[in-house]
Amino acid sequence: MRVLVRKNRGISGRGTPRAVGWIGLCLPGLIGNLICGLTVFGETPRPNVLIVVADDLGFSDLGCYGSEIRTPALDGLAANGVVFANFHAAATCSPTRAMLLTGVDHHLAGMGNMFEFLRTTPAQQNKPGYEGHLNDSVMTIAEVLKNVGYRTAISGKWHLGRQLVTAQAPIGRGFDDSWVLWAGWSEHFVPVQGRPFIDGGRLVPYPDGRYSTEWYTDKAIEFADRAIDQGKPFFLVTAYTAPHWPLEAPAEAIAAQRGKYDAGYEELRKARIAGLIKKKITAPGIRLADAPLFQPPLQHELVDQASVAWQELSRAKRVYSARQMEIHAAMIEVMDQQIGRLLQHLKTRQQFQNTLILFLSDNGAASLGTPPDRPGNELENLGQPGSFVGYGAEWARASTGPFRLVKGYCTEGGTRVPAIIKLPGREQHRTIQQFATVLDIAPTIYALAGAEYPESFRGHPLHRLEGKSMLPQLQGDGDAIHSDAEPIGWELFGRAAFRRGKWKITWTEKPFGLSDFELFDIDKDPGESRDLRQLHPEQFARMVADFEEYVRAKGVIIVRPDHW
Repeated sequence: MRVLVRKNRGISGRGTPRAVGWIGLCLPGLIGNLICGLTVFGETPRPNVLIVVADDLGFSDLGCYGSEIRTPALDGLAANGVVFANFHAAATCSPTRAMLLTGVDHHLAGMGNMFEFLRTTPAQQNKPGYEGHLNDSVMTIAEVLKNVGYRTAISGKWHLGRQLVTAQAPIGRGFDDSWVLWAGWSEHFVPVQGRPFIDGGRLVPYPDGRYSTEWYTDKAIEFADRAIDQGKPFFLVTAYTAPHWPLEAPAEAIAAQRGKYDAGYEELRKARIAGLIKKKITAPGIRLADAPLFQPPLQHELVDQASVAWQELSRAKRVYSARQMEIHAAMIEVMDQQIGRLLQHLKTRQQFQNTLILFLSDNGAASLGTPPDRPGNELENLGQPGSFVGYGAEWARASTGPFRLVKGYCTEGGTRVPAIIKLPGREQHRTIQQFATVLDIAPTIYALAGAEYPESFRGHPLHRLEGKSMLPQLQGDGDAIHSDAEPIGWELFGRAAFRRGKWKITWTEKPFGLSDFELFDIDKDPGESRDLRQLHPEQFARMVADFEEYVRAKGVIIVRPDHW
């Protein structure tokens, strides 16, 4: 389908009447605001909602999770809120974002696969749940809250539209204000020509030279102010592209990291695990899965790069590799500074105490490595415009802490992410060890905001919400967010997992797994180090059967390449 996109003149697909499209988008929000535009819930003002999403942040990458990286803003949020030790997303970005905004499994919401990879999986193309964008069977948090009087906005990464058409843009899914990167990644100072950025309904150029994390914070503050000035509660998503590759950061921020990682990735992983234990995020004595002999690819790429011990690298390669980690750390520190700026602005506008704040990463650490001989990737230019670098699988394993594998995998290392929640008007630090999932965020917001999720929207029946409200546990009540009887499944790129209580089965391709399911007691063995299927064959068989039911219920289409 050819798409017509013109600067400053809206976005539209061929064959979609522009005027009809915009009227159709505006009417539901207009009617909802007229009917439900009250800004109070009982006698109490409806709380603002701020969701902050980091991109490819590893489980152990924050100071409040035991890291050496300086994150005082998020540490302060954690000190007065709830830190999650067992919070899960999907294995990559757009499936997580679909579940975050809808509360529905990504296979039902339209992102059964990342739209970039649908062209390589013809069996999934044009199938329900694999549209490559949010479909009509789900409703976003923005659409729900807009109908009870919220002003809604998003800045940063969108990554939920397959085509540059109005209906797939944030403005078509309930957001009043938006300034977003359409795709999954971009350079952070000077994006390459043609990289799509959307301001509301217009394709716009990026302000070259502005660092992405700072720019997205500028827009978030601007959008929050619009709601505050109108006397409306806001729903605001700030979706940073840090620390997603290509790794880039201000030169002074990189310089501040110099020498911190000279001991290498094995030593960093040991320190990170010790930090997690000290912070009481993970228990001591976690048994680690064997280190992979090869670097794990994101999707279906052939395995051809061996893992290398730090001491096996030449001195020059160690210096180069350490610089990559320094840039990763710098990106996180700058992100924390900008989050601090956003939170301070809310305090200045006297909105902080009435704001529900949620922070999370969209998946585990990313294993992408890049060649030093690429033009622009000279040591002295790493992290600056013109370079293109990822920090590689070994540093990603360190960022992951004691867990197995990384982004793209349904193991704990791919899906267990840092998450912090602070309730409005409440300051009490707690660490929750209970299992929770990104699907639980939408029900939690609705419970706090007093919003109802309908059975249909725009004439289409909706899938029911699949998560659970975490509000009782956040308030210190209730025993568990999910009972041991409740199932949860994952699948992406043919890799898969299924969990019920302490039991988890994981399907990972050779040489990183068995190319078959393995069984783990995830409470005792979160490192997924010991396959128990021979010791518990009946439990294993039940779990496999449960996963097959999950596949049927969610319409999952599993595609695995021949070389697996």
